Amino acid sequence: MDSGSGQFPAARQWVDKIDLTAYLRCPYAWWHLEQGLLSSEEAIGPAGDGLPEHAAWEGRVEVFDPPPAPKELRRLFSEDVRLFGTPTLENVAQKIYGAPQGVDADSGALWPIKVGSHRNVRRADRLELAFDWMLLEPYRFYGVDEPTGWLVLERDGRSVPVEVDLSVSDFEQVEALLDEIRRAKRTGVKPRICGCPTCRDPLRDRMRRKRRNRKALTLLFGMGRGRAVAFEKVGVFSLEDLEARDLQTLTDELRDVGVSASPDRLAELRFHAQSYREGRAILFSPPPTLGGSFIALDLEYDAFAPLIWLIGLYLIDDDRCEHVALWADDAAAEQANLERLGELLDSRPGQPVVTWAGASADLPQLRNACKRFGLSDLLDGLEERHVDLYASARHGLRLPIPELALGDVSAFFGVVKSSSINDGREAQMLFTRYLSRYSHRMRRRIRNELIAYNLDDLEALVETLWAIQDLPIEQARLDLAPL
Repeated sequence: MDSGSGQFPAARQWVDKIDLTAYLRCPYAWWHLEQGLLSSEEAIGPAGDGLPEHAAWEGRVEVFDPPPAPKELRRLFSEDVRLFGTPTLENVAQKIYGAPQGVDADSGALWPIKVGSHRNVRRADRLELAFDWMLLEPYRFYGVDEPTGWLVLERDGRSVPVEVDLSVSDFEQVEALLDEIRRAKRTGVKPRICGCPTCRDPLRDRMRRKRRNRKALTLLFGMGRGRAVAFEKVGVFSLEDLEARDLQTLTDELRDVGVSASPDRLAELRFHAQSYREGRAILFSPPPTLGGSFIALDLEYDAFAPLIWLIGLYLIDDDRCEHVALWADDAAAEQANLERLGELLDSRPGQPVVTWAGASADLPQLRNACKRFGLSDLLDGLEERHVDLYASARHGLRLPIPELALGDVSAFFGVVKSSSINDGREAQMLFTRYLSRYSHRMRRRIRNELIAYNLDDLEALVETLWAIQDLPIEQARLDLAPL
């Protein structure tokens, strides 16, 4: 584990908005930013552009460069105006500081504004708006009962303002993240290279240079050490060597050393090598065509209990997304959730049900659960409607990353993870802790964390699907000539 040294000064208990944004994207990249090894632009990307050009705002809008002086800002906060280019603000009680991208002053109510380049509200957006809401608290002229923020989204080439209601759960998660960031400033974070833009570029480049000098072929999806040795026996030592070879000839040479590899399979490896060389996504087989309406599904379950303790759904209708979380503490609640799932599927007949690796995980779990409760007919037709996006990616998509885990793939496409829970095993451990807690407040907090973790995966699934659908399809798979 990377760790700091010396005493932890009081000043470092303060958390900047850049800390929050970078930590949400990737704790390991944030740690490099914290240590001065990366710039903020490398860690979180370039700063926002301020006022979107085509946002349909009503009323007066002010854009400042440089930011207004504190006295002028105080006056503007009392007016009915939307402000972009605000200075750094502080909340001394919370020990946080930063500059919101924008503020809807509304005569002192102070609603935060965040500008995005995507088309739907993400969990990370809600958490950043909640942070900005807390940041603006000392500057408000009066209390506001129902916290709200504005998110400017890109839809059909236009910047569209969307009002976002902030929940108690949003603020609880921000407070938990602030505690986590403060702990990380003391003790560091575990080294973990993921598929986020920072790990994909500044950090991963350092590791790739070392790997390319030694076992470059193991960068390829499905290329283990033993298989790489066989390729080296026929003169393929690097990604560049693979791209230079005729695939039919290479198939024959590998057969001579006891390795079966069809030209199709070698073509997939070569597309992956091309993806590394060009630093971009390579789509070589058509992605699923779903239309504007579909259902994204992700389950959380205890494989040993057995119990499906959360059924997460995203109901998509063009640009409209409805989140449904069906929670179960016990078997009775699990049965009720399965029946509710059946009703939701019946209410949307024929719509595809999309998962990531659901053919080997989610669907078998659903089948077993329905069998336990005598509901075998409940999910009739689900398999015919099922689209496993992982299977599609496995056979038609390569990225400049070694594996196709949803977190890494979605991070490559710019989807920011907001939950601090890393994987399903950690989620299951947290659920076990939830069951052992007697405090209603603690149980609610853990439950909200787990629902947010599941929502992260649903958002990653949907955004990844849309990103893949926007990619051009490369040359035919069976073009076997060297690139």
